Amino acid sequence: MNGKRAVYSIARATISGYLITARQKEHGIISKDNPDFLHDYRVSLRKARSLMNLMEGVFSAEVRSLVRKSLGSLMKKTNHVRDLDVCLSENTILQEPAPEGLEDMKAELIRILESDRRQYQDQVRQYLRSYEYKAVMKDVGRALGIFSRLSKGPLASMPVVPFAGERVIVQYETVVSTAKALDSDSPWTAVHKLRIECKRLRYLIDSFLPLYPGPESPAMLTTLKGLQDAVGRFTDYSVQIEYFEALKSGHIETAEYADFIIGRLFSLRVQTKLVADAMIADFISAHTEQSFISVFS
Repeated sequence: MNGKRAVYSIARATISGYLITARQKEHGIISKDNPDFLHDYRVSLRKARSLMNLMEGVFSAEVRSLVRKSLGSLMKKTNHVRDLDVCLSENTILQEPAPEGLEDMKAELIRILESDRRQYQDQVRQYLRSYEYKAVMKDVGRALGIFSRLSKGPLASMPVVPFAGERVIVQYETVVSTAKALDSDSPWTAVHKLRIECKRLRYLIDSFLPLYPGPESPAMLTTLKGLQDAVGRFTDYSVQIEYFEALKSGHIETAEYADFIIGRLFSLRVQTKLVADAMIADFISAHTEQSFISVFS
């Protein structure tokens, strides 16, 4: 990656590359039952949307709005499937033996989860085959087209190195301010907001990593990934608590086992919050801030 190139050309190529990767996963989502295809598809779309979100001034306001809204709507259509994938594959409680007397309730609850997942997965598959989906992707591709005269913003010709460095520092400061706004009374949605800002920072650094060849940048990404994962587990537990609360009211026959899971999830969430709080404190420390400034300024 040439640091003297204009930021527009590199950002456009990077975002287009993420979209190509996402589209390569469509066949697997439609024809196979492996949740990794959907996960990789969502990560690629999220990277593209996140990078576009941080490219104010590089792309025109019209293009940024179109791409962000289009990719955001695509992400929402897959949210339920991904939440159930996480619940079924990563919820360690469901993989443990049920308490004595609750075995049949556990089996019925898992059957409900798998049925819900199939239903939402079928909706996603149908949408990926639709004309509407193909039209959305076509519009996004056209907006990012190399010959689009409407896509460039006033900073499009700026050399990529100073632009990327400045945006990384600004996004790090956003993470810090979001983290400092949290307290013991903050709802889990506020913690989820921190998770989103951490992802944006991580994807931004990752997209421009070749411009910073020293060992510091990969180390920062590793630390950031650990923080993101810890905060992510907290929000995943929160989402699952709400899901099982809702499921319990609609399926009284599983209520006792659902209550057991909810209690365990609350306990896991408390433990995870302690780990996340320690990692947050380290990441927003003066030492970490100085490291970001020394690498990216």
